[in-house]
Amino acid sequence: MSVSRRQSWTCLIVNQLACPGIGTIMAGRRITGFIQTAIMIGGFALALTYGLMYMSAVYKFVLDPSASEAKWKALQPPLWMLFWGFGLCAVAWFWSLFSSFRILHESRRNQPL
Repeated sequence: MSVSRRQSWTCLIVNQLACPGIGTIMAGRRITGFIQTAIMIGGFALALTYGLMYMSAVYKFVLDPSASEAKWKALQPPLWMLFWGFGLCAVAWFWSLFSSFRILHESRRNQPL
């Protein structure tokens, strides 16, 4: 699918500021775009789950009169969730940035002279 120069800039903005992959889908690269979006949503869900579990641990710790450092460590969610969540988001974002630049380059090449 050939994309105009203006459409390619719209795809770049959507990819970088809204949700990675959506702009790629708009440019007609559906499979790549859906994969980018799925990776972003998965990473966001992991990071959000970590945040919610952490807040739950804080509330449980604060409301427990017999709280100790050992109990606090036991309540904390696994840190890998946070790292993987942000890591997956970064992968999706950079991949969509690369895709956006390719879409921009192809739109420039497809411009009529």
